[in-house]
Amino acid sequence: ASLTLFGSQLDATRELPNRYDATGRIGYPGGGSTLTMQNNYFGGGAIGGGNTYDWGYEPINESYFGAVYRQQLNEDNEINLKLFRSELESLLTTSGFQSIDWNGSTSGYELQHTMKLGRANTLTWGYSDERRHFLEQTPLPPGIAPVTYAFGDYRYTGKSYYLQLVLNVIDQLDVSFGYRHNEVDDRVVVKNATWRVPANKTQ
Repeated sequence: ASLTLFGSQLDATRELPNRYDATGRIGYPGGGSTLTMQNNYFGGGAIGGGNTYDWGYEPINESYFGAVYRQQLNEDNEINLKLFRSELESLLTTSGFQSIDWNGSTSGYELQHTMKLGRANTLTWGYSDERRHFLEQTPLPPGIAPVTYAFGDYRYTGKSYYLQLVLNVIDQLDVSFGYRHNEVDDRVVVKNATWRVPANKTQ
């Protein structure tokens, strides 16, 4: 048997350069948040509040870690189990009131069993499960008390079953047959929330 551990960690800040033309500094066009706001959130428009400058991500925190366990049951059977999890936190700030706060994670596992059928033929079956959760919050334009925020909550669940048969027809030719069944459920809830009212609008 063997156990392999792996992982990474990132803590960083990032500044996006301002842009200039012959008349001076120009704002960033369009480019809204992923879930909670319309596309012109940073570029003016109906509720954008004007162009913004001095974009920066502070902080950006990313982590990824996991483990792979391998067990040789006998000469013809091997089992592998993989576990993993990743996390992301980030805050985008601008010269105006516009900002985006992200917080998300992905976790899952995969179980795989490989069997030898003779000297050159193999049968592999497996199951995987992956779950994602992503939160996003953006402030709406100022001027209306209490301070109002748009809030997005995205959830994803993916499951997969698979079966693969590899047959050695002749020394120089292998033939593979397989079947995979995927199940995906994803949903998003977008709310305009205030400090006093947790959720007064759901789309």
